[in-house]
Amino acid sequence: MRPDCPGIRGSSPAATLLGALTPARRLALLGHLEEMLSQVAEPGLPDVEAAVMPLAELMRHLGVGGVAQDPSSGWLPDADVVKLAEALGWGGGRQLALARGRVLVEFARESRMIRRYRGRVVATASMRRLVVAGRGTLDALAGLIGASTRDRYGYPLPRREAEIALALLAVADGSAAHLDAVTDRVEAGTQAFDPQGLFRDYRFDDIMATRTPDLSDADGEVRRVLDALSCMSAPGRFGVVTPAMREVARRALA
Repeated sequence: MRPDCPGIRGSSPAATLLGALTPARRLALLGHLEEMLSQVAEPGLPDVEAAVMPLAELMRHLGVGGVAQDPSSGWLPDADVVKLAEALGWGGGRQLALARGRVLVEFARESRMIRRYRGRVVATASMRRLVVAGRGTLDALAGLIGASTRDRYGYPLPRREAEIALALLAVADGSAAHLDAVTDRVEAGTQAFDPQGLFRDYRFDDIMATRTPDLSDADGEVRRVLDALSCMSAPGRFGVVTPAMREVARRALA
């Protein structure tokens, strides 16, 4: 059941989390959400520009004609991914730069900001629009990051939605200064609505069980959200929570 809460969309991750809590915990979370939402300060244009800067760098790297596809993956070659991450100051060694660069490329791919065309990887019109910072930029990013499991899979996955809400909340309210700290907060928060581990997305989990005996895919949606947020990291500060990152998380949450 999703409670009717002013300022919180009925289809939002926050509404799912509220519906999973006991009445006492629900009231406590509502108070916290209301306080957080009332204290929001709209980020300035420099913060918004910083949020889309990694995507803008990816678009610059692709250029007008794009980059030749990797023959094995079909997307950007590893050398280009490493160059991209190093240009953003996300390096620290080739393997780390490759891993971080791949996160950005995968987010752009899943969000349909890049595509393959005649053997090359090119930027799409949606990417060209998004990297021009404006009043709707953060809402657009929030829409990509906070896409519901119903939209992604064709049916709702309440447990995963609740875990997504916990991840977004940890970023939005400032309790996590780095994205690496969010997973622990999600695990702790999960104890509030499912201390015995009985709350499952049965249909989806049963499907996943036919593919792998490990149902840790439950962490996959949280990881997707954190990876997407990390694509707004500042140069040389991969994963460090920024004001724009907090605002995007807030908009995706409620």
